Amino acid sequence: MRELTYLRAYLRTEQPFESLVEFLARALILQMTSIEQHGLYRRYRAKQEVTSFPRGRILIGDSIKDAWSRGHTRSVAVKYYEFSVDNAHNRLLKYALSLAVQYTRSLGSPAARFISRMSDLENLFGSVPMDVSLGYLPEVIFSLDEQSIPETRDYYVEICRTAVLLVEYSGLLPDVGGKEPTLSFVVDMEKVFEEYCLKVLQEERDALGWISVAHGKDEDHNLFTGPDHDKRRAEPDILIERDDGQQLVVDVKYKNKPKREDINQAVTYAIRFDCSRVVLLCFAEQAHQTGWKFLGIVGDKVVVWVYRMYLDNTDMEAEERRYVNSINEMVHGRVVQPSHGVG
Repeated sequence: MRELTYLRAYLRTEQPFESLVEFLARALILQMTSIEQHGLYRRYRAKQEVTSFPRGRILIGDSIKDAWSRGHTRSVAVKYYEFSVDNAHNRLLKYALSLAVQYTRSLGSPAARFISRMSDLENLFGSVPMDVSLGYLPEVIFSLDEQSIPETRDYYVEICRTAVLLVEYSGLLPDVGGKEPTLSFVVDMEKVFEEYCLKVLQEERDALGWISVAHGKDEDHNLFTGPDHDKRRAEPDILIERDDGQQLVVDVKYKNKPKREDINQAVTYAIRFDCSRVVLLCFAEQAHQTGWKFLGIVGDKVVVWVYRMYLDNTDMEAEERRYVNSINEMVHGRVVQPSHGVG
């Protein structure tokens, strides 16, 4: 998943957002770049104290009660206004930032540049108290609804909206427009589809009696052999090995119809792993397209098949079972090619 540099408005939901928490955490950290550039939002805050060095307005009644009646004749009670970063908005952002940083770090090792950015932001809010009470939340939400944040600090509006989503543990509907702007995101469906297809087969490996279901990129297989051969690696998306050592290459393509270069790549991998069959795994645009499609035979050595999954099936468990059983049939050579030409 990656963030885009423009804002989009989403529909807010009160449902938890486990699947989007990583995105919102990263979005908050990225949005805070504007605070680094333009500075923290400061507001005048009323402060009252008893002091020997008065400033602001002297409060006679409070001076009698809190100072002079107690023998502190050289002190007075005063009230003044301090231009401070300690306000509701910054308390919200500091707490939301702490949640975002904790979650991002818990995912593993983020990029060094991202770690540096998180550290800089934590230092930026160093003079703001950590307040987990959320007592400031109504004031912030009211200012957002009433659009009372000054125009000179309008960059706080979108950052606070994202922060509210984090600390309230509410969420967004990513496919519905609304009034909650935040950074947009793009999901790499090619990667998602590939990982999904791999994990479904890995979960059924033992039940089917396969030796392994591996991701080619995780294995150390050279593409070429021979003296001083090229060091490029063979990285099929899915490599299945059955109990007798025979293997099947499955190359995943997030498209309805494989292109010529997709077929060439799959056949190359089949030759490398000495497979008589190779599968190009695609998606079906219509339910009736689900299943096997025979493409043909390359050089009387490699039989090329396409298998399509219907991702819009309302019963994806049934679709997964059909997919697993079909691949198992291919692993054991039980899928029969048409007797006359291409089917």
